[in-house]
Amino acid sequence: MNSRIIVTSLAATLVAGAAYGTEYFWTNTAADNDYLNGDNWTSGDPPVMGLPVLTGVAADDRNQMIVDLSGDDKAVLGDGVPPNVSAIRIGYNGTDGELEQTAGNLVATLNSNDASRVGRNGQIGSWTMSGGTASINAIQLGLGGGVGNMTISAGDLVISRGVRLNTISTSLSVGLGGEGNFTISGGSILTRTGTQISDQGTFEVIGTGPTGINFGGSGSIDGFWIQEAGGILRPGISSDGVTPIQVTFVDGLGLMGDVTFRAGAILDPYDAGDAKPGWNTVMTWGGTLIDEGLVLSQAAIDAGWEMRVVEKELQVKTALTQPFQVNEISFDAEIAKFSLAWNTTSGFDYTVYYSDVLTDVRSFGDIVDGLVDNDVTDADPAVGSYLFVFDDPAPEADRLFFTVEEN
Repeated sequence: MNSRIIVTSLAATLVAGAAYGTEYFWTNTAADNDYLNGDNWTSGDPPVMGLPVLTGVAADDRNQMIVDLSGDDKAVLGDGVPPNVSAIRIGYNGTDGELEQTAGNLVATLNSNDASRVGRNGQIGSWTMSGGTASINAIQLGLGGGVGNMTISAGDLVISRGVRLNTISTSLSVGLGGEGNFTISGGSILTRTGTQISDQGTFEVIGTGPTGINFGGSGSIDGFWIQEAGGILRPGISSDGVTPIQVTFVDGLGLMGDVTFRAGAILDPYDAGDAKPGWNTVMTWGGTLIDEGLVLSQAAIDAGWEMRVVEKELQVKTALTQPFQVNEISFDAEIAKFSLAWNTTSGFDYTVYYSDVLTDVRSFGDIVDGLVDNDVTDADPAVGSYLFVFDDPAPEADRLFFTVEEN
């Protein structure tokens, strides 16, 4: 039993958040979607065009870049390094916003107490990475009834600080009075402290494409994971498993690499493509597990998934999408051959037994001399079925019964 008291509220009043320095508003005036084109930003009252992004931002000015356009007018960062700013705000002031990074180096660390925010006050904010690097102080997804989405398919995200929520300094907040969604299918995320998943938050990991998902490994502060009731951890298991989330114990500062699941926190594993049967590790931690009642989603239960904790690992057992069964049996009298078809599972082998007595299908033993398929070498895993054609093993019998056993 962990004796330390952890007090947290994802709806808490933030210590940080006041406007710092100059606010630059994305306009896409040049119609080229180029984040580095200064003509695509305005600031001041009255607005002054062409300020700052390429030509430089004063080092002592804690600027915020606000992207409140999406779709055809979204902001796109390709090759290049924009100046360091205090924070990035997306879908923040009354309209949806979208920022896409395909390359380059995005930095928002100028003010250590400011957080970048995505989706606020009923608006949808979307931040995607498909390349490059990003170094951000802290990120908050979904505030005040908004929807904040962050998707990483490639590239490396480093969250270098944490912003205090009540007594806890948090690097990544998924849901702060709104809906937050974080999805990673490639690239990496490395944080200074930990993450909090709210009752409207979802953290999804898809397959083994991500090279690292590490909370607490970028500095001297321990990582942590706090998942509230209704918050969802969604591991997508692919053919080779899933990249585990690592919650790191660094040196005992902070929450010491602890993982906390509130009563009603949800684990929602699913098949992300040819998932193999067996146990897969979805999370590891260096500290203590505080499990107040993590539950499988109803969809996972219906599909036959299981979960367990082994030492300091959370694991899920992949369910078979289809129960093992023989789908077809036929006999061609002209050539005296039988055909059996059954659904196969990668990693298993199969033995066929026959008998002329229904109650003892193994009385004659198995079908040998090449008629036992121990490797399923001819099975197509993508199709998931195997057609086995073989000679009549007992021509003198009036009837035969066959059993296919999965090993």
